[in-house]
Amino acid sequence: MSNQKLYYIDSYRTEFEATLVEVIPYEKQYALILDRTYFYPESGGQPADSGWINDIEITHVAEKDGRTLHITPCELPLGPVRCKIDWEQRFDHMQQHSGQHILSACFYKLYSGETSSFHISKESSTIEIDISSFDAAMAEELEKEINEAVYRNSSVTASIVSKEELAALPLRKQPQVDSNIRIINMEGIDCTPCGG
Repeated sequence: MSNQKLYYIDSYRTEFEATLVEVIPYEKQYALILDRTYFYPESGGQPADSGWINDIEITHVAEKDGRTLHITPCELPLGPVRCKIDWEQRFDHMQQHSGQHILSACFYKLYSGETSSFHISKESSTIEIDISSFDAAMAEELEKEINEAVYRNSSVTASIVSKEELAALPLRKQPQVDSNIRIINMEGIDCTPCGG
């Protein structure tokens, strides 16, 4: 049974109701599978959301075989549940991920630097850019470009596009998937496939 992944539709939702449809053992804990979820699973360098299902803490959210697994220390009975996302953590991840898009776009614009990887954690965030050298003058130029992008306060939209629509977009990089292609568009700054 698959579940509806509503975090792609509304990343600002912090509370919702769902139906717990399955509970399975998972690494000395339990994986709760809901019929619909706004909890984002760990993916693409972005950590999972945290929060609560019926006041039981979610220790991790993962995706396996197309299903979102909400990992908890104890079982819950099947049926209706109340869910709450840790908004402070979610918003922090959203800000860092948006910052990464701006940083990656500016590196690409100024130095043709491709982003190799990006990771967010509680202790630090890292981004790897594929360029051969980087000096203080480049750092100053990059900082100026990034600040100008931030001050524009551009709108950010996320949408699933068809292959036909994709061809008309000014993409910074090509998607790595063939279906359900999600595009993040920071108007005038960056337009790129993204699952976060």
